[in-house]
Amino acid sequence: MWSNVARGIFGNCVLTLEFYDLPKGTATGFGTLVLEVLSNDEMVAREKPPSYSGSRWWRVSGPTNGGEAGSSDGSPLVDGENPWENATIKSLIDEWLLQQDRCLKEVYPGGYIDSWGRACGDLGTTAVYCDITPDRPAGWDYYRYLWYNNWCPEDYPYRVKDYVASRLNGESFDSLAMCKSAGEPCI
Repeated sequence: MWSNVARGIFGNCVLTLEFYDLPKGTATGFGTLVLEVLSNDEMVAREKPPSYSGSRWWRVSGPTNGGEAGSSDGSPLVDGENPWENATIKSLIDEWLLQQDRCLKEVYPGGYIDSWGRACGDLGTTAVYCDITPDRPAGWDYYRYLWYNNWCPEDYPYRVKDYVASRLNGESFDSLAMCKSAGEPCI
């Protein structure tokens, strides 16, 4: 029930836009959006006006068929299923969360990584409550959400897909148990 137009600049995986609502709907907003481009298929709002309801956008290309061959996000299939539906990969995603949790606790002993990969709890000067599940397409559990987003964690150097690939190629849990410094890129 809304439509808008925007103009902006892009640099360092950040898209800064001035947007204006168009007469298609009843919205009459305008303002600045600062979006982080996570991949070719996803953006998330870093800054936005309080009245702007969107905060995460996914490119939808082709049917989203719930795990049948030819998944919409281009993820490889594992034994005829999407990776996030495979029990082995699910357990490796849970390991990846544990690795991140351990690294976060080195910096913030009162913090923890929740199943959605978010830093929660006592984070030094801030207490973060992770009571609400993140924006995501309907029906997505945290396995698919983490696999699809595949972001570079703040304190751990591996993206989930890289971690899973390393473990499937014979790397041990302990060999992948390093943490990174703030601002350090993922491996």
